[in-house]
This record gives sequence, structure tokens and C-alpha cells, in this order.
Amino acid sequence: MDGVHGNARFSYGSYNTQKYMGSVGYKKDKFSAFISGNHDQTDGHRPHSDFKITNGYIKLGYNFSDHFYATTDFSLAAFNAADPGPDITNAKPGERIDIMRGYGAFTLQNEFEKASGAFKFFYNFGEHDITDGFHSVDNNFGLNFYESLHLFEGNSLTAGIDYSQYGGMAENLKAMGGKGIVFADTSITEFGSYFFIQQTFAEKLTLNAGLRYQNNSVYGDQWIPSAGFAWKFGEVTTWKANVSKGFRSPTMRELFLWGPNPNLNPETIISYETGISKLFFNNKMSAELTVYSLNGDNLIVTVPNQGLQNSGKVNNRGIEVAINAEATKNLTLNATYSYIHMENPVYATPAHHIFLNANYRLNKLLLTANIQQISNLDNDPTPKVNSESYTLLNAKASYNLLKNLSLYVSAENLLNQTYEVNRYYTMPGTTVFGGVNYSF
Repeated sequence: MDGVHGNARFSYGSYNTQKYMGSVGYKKDKFSAFISGNHDQTDGHRPHSDFKITNGYIKLGYNFSDHFYATTDFSLAAFNAADPGPDITNAKPGERIDIMRGYGAFTLQNEFEKASGAFKFFYNFGEHDITDGFHSVDNNFGLNFYESLHLFEGNSLTAGIDYSQYGGMAENLKAMGGKGIVFADTSITEFGSYFFIQQTFAEKLTLNAGLRYQNNSVYGDQWIPSAGFAWKFGEVTTWKANVSKGFRSPTMRELFLWGPNPNLNPETIISYETGISKLFFNNKMSAELTVYSLNGDNLIVTVPNQGLQNSGKVNNRGIEVAINAEATKNLTLNATYSYIHMENPVYATPAHHIFLNANYRLNKLLLTANIQQISNLDNDPTPKVNSESYTLLNAKASYNLLKNLSLYVSAENLLNQTYEVNRYYTMPGTTVFGGVNYSF
């Protein structure tokens, strides 16, 4: 549809929090444009925990023909945050951080009856300043290209390449008695190519396999295979399984900051996963059960008085359950549960996670409520394990006053739980927000 469309949102919170959002879109013939802006600020729920962010985004698109479409987009964000320090007796506030980050990309897509793909060039950049003297500039640029072919019924063949170069400079301007010190000023390049094939037989059995070659200028070559299948029983039940390899090279920070750490090796992981999904009650309810095993080696951890090192092996087992149901015409329900058995606790990963959500719509009124239980969460990033468990209850109500105008109020942590996602940093108690949303 040609014309202008957009929306604006204004909201306010219970501890001097403000949020402003706005966006506008335009489409005419082969040209389209979208622009949005956002500003958030808060004094925080603790002294010296203020935060603010302002960001903008623009995207332009043009249809050259029925087969080729180009887009370019750019975003810029500036935010300032403060570390209130650990929530313990006589603790002092930490440092302040001032960050500017931007991203730009150009994408050319093609779409034919038996082929589709895209070429993309991207550039990501940023500058970080911390009041302790730390300063850094970084950039990451590269390109991606892939093409998918559908040569015959049930078949899909995809091949692609990608290239990236990332790096930058990090220093502390206050170190060495004010003379400053440079931690790193370097870059790393990566090149990858991949091939993926998928074939469906008799609309029942789908097989897939892929292989990726990755070259890192520091760590050399890696081959990354994957394979899987999906088998459909009747019209409502599907069994699927997958095995794949993954790896992560050390980041620039891990290699060069507070180092250097030339002896670090890439982390490697082999994952095995299988699951079954089923539809019930004329597709008004779906359920999925997944079990998996993850075996990793050379995980990078911080060792006290020794810095960053490869820690050795990790062996995790887990199960996930997801249920979605349309209980009535107006009521939808969602439930998920996950359990992970960890030989060694993993930071920021709970052993148990339960999430229940309900949405009820009555004419112009929409009510939403959810509750989640987190159990045995290691919230200490150091090798020391600190287990945290808590329950969160949230609710939201919105009402459409007019076709394009709605009011909403949202409440978080209604049980007023005292908990820490990061150790010694207490999260807010009960928090209430309200606002107006206008679209045009």
C-alpha cells in the first residue's frame, strides 16, 4: 500500500523512568523508506545507577524489477550508563561508561522461480570511554553472499561465502602516571564458505546435511559439519534430530586486553539434539519435547591470579518442553520448561526455568500475565559458584481508545522479589510503567 504510516509511544515508570519512541514509513511505487527514533532514560532503582540511550534507524528500499530488490540501512546509538557498585555495606560507586555505536549495510537480493539469494556488505563501528581512563575504537566490516537453488521437487541446495575483518585500538589514558598505555591495536580476518543440502521424500522424510570451512588469520582452518532429519507421522506429529559441530575463536578482548594471551585456543562444541512435536484439538494446541547433549572443549574462563585460560571439557544434558494453546476464542496460553544438567555450573545459565504466559482479549482490552521461576542460577562470573533462585510475576493491560490510539500500564516483579542476576547487583522490586501508543 502506498502512503505514510508510523507510530509514536510515550511511557513513564515508577522510579523516574521515561521512554519515547517514534517511527514513520513511506512507500511509493518501487521505493520505500522507514525511519525510527528512540530515547530511554532512568535515574535507576539505586543511587548512581542512572542510564540513558538515544538511537535512530533508517532503512531505504528499491525494487529494480520482479527479480531484484536492494535495501540500505543505517543505525546510530549513544548511551551513557553508571555502575552503582556492589549492593553491599560501604561499597563505593563504580565507573561511568559513554558509548557510541553505529551500523550500516547494503543488501541486494534476487528472487527467481528456482533460485534466490543475496549479497550483503556491512560495517559496524564504535567508541567506548570509561571514567577509569579506558578508551577504545573498533570496527567490523565484511560481506556475505549466498544462493539457494531448487532444482527439483523437494530439493534445496544452498552455497555461500563470507568475509570479515574486525579489530581496533584499546588504551588507558590514565595509566603509567598519565602517560597512557596501549593494550592492543590490531585486526583479525576470517573467511568462510559453506554448502547445505536438503531433500524431502514423499512429503514425509526430510534429510539435510551441511559443511562449513572457516579460516581465521590467527587460528587457521576449521571444518564444521552438521546433519539431521525430520520425519512426519501422519498430519500432526513430527520427529526430528540433528548433530552439529560448533566453535568460537577467542575475541579481541580475550586475546589482547589484560594480556596478551597468545596460548588461548578456540572453544569447540559437539551437540546432539532430538525432539518430537505434535498438534492437538484441530491444531488449536501444539506441544514439543526436545532432549539434547552438548560436549565442549577448551572453554575460556578467568582463573584467579592467572588470567584467561582454556578450562577443559564441559558435558551438559538437557530437556525442553514447549506448549502453546488457543484455549478459547479470546484466551491463548503458552508454557515452557527447560532443565540443564551441568557437571560444572555455567555462569548465567539456570538449571531449571519455567515460564507460563496468558493473553486474554475482550473487545478493545488486552490483558497479559506471565510468571517465571528461575532455579539454581550461577550469578557469579568468577570461578566461584553462587546459586540464585527466584520467581517473577508480571502483568500488562492495554486498551484501544481509538482505532490508532491505545493506553497501557505494565507492572513487573509484582511479588516484589529480591534477587540478583549478577551477584551483588540487586534487581528492582515491583515496578510500574504506563504510556500511550499512537499509530498513523
